[in-house]
Amino acid sequence: MIYNIPDISDYKIFPYRIIKHSPESIYYFERTEPSNESGKVILVNNHKFLPNVVTLDDYITESKTAAFLIIRNDTVLYEKYNKDYRENSIFNTFSVTKVFITTLIGIAIDEGIIKSVDQVVTEYIPELLEINGFDKITIRQLLLQTSGIKFSNSRNGPFSDNAKYYYG
Repeated sequence: MIYNIPDISDYKIFPYRIIKHSPESIYYFERTEPSNESGKVILVNNHKFLPNVVTLDDYITESKTAAFLIIRNDTVLYEKYNKDYRENSIFNTFSVTKVFITTLIGIAIDEGIIKSVDQVVTEYIPELLEINGFDKITIRQLLLQTSGIKFSNSRNGPFSDNAKYYYG
């Protein structure tokens, strides 16, 4: 186990594919007037942040968030990058992929490939029938992260859930 835990720079050590943009891409406008988002105070439900009210800029810096954008309609309202990251930096998107998966599921339903989010996932991935309990899990439950699949976010050791899903 060479790499231990998932990291933002995993694209450097694992195979990856570049997804090229569509010729019909959406372009976002830069905000013309100064943004007041950076000084906005937000409520943080996390024991690491005391007091629980911090500015958005402070939260992004302290949480070591690599990139953070607020987009409304067609305009970038707020954009911040930490450390050595810029708008063209390459890094692992981790949980951001949930948005893409949900969008693709919606497209698959529109195109008739998937009938409903209430179908069990094993109708599409029968190999999961070999795992106890997966026969009852619906696509909706996976999208909402309410399937009941046990996962511990502990990053310790070669037998942790992180290591199991990281290495396959």
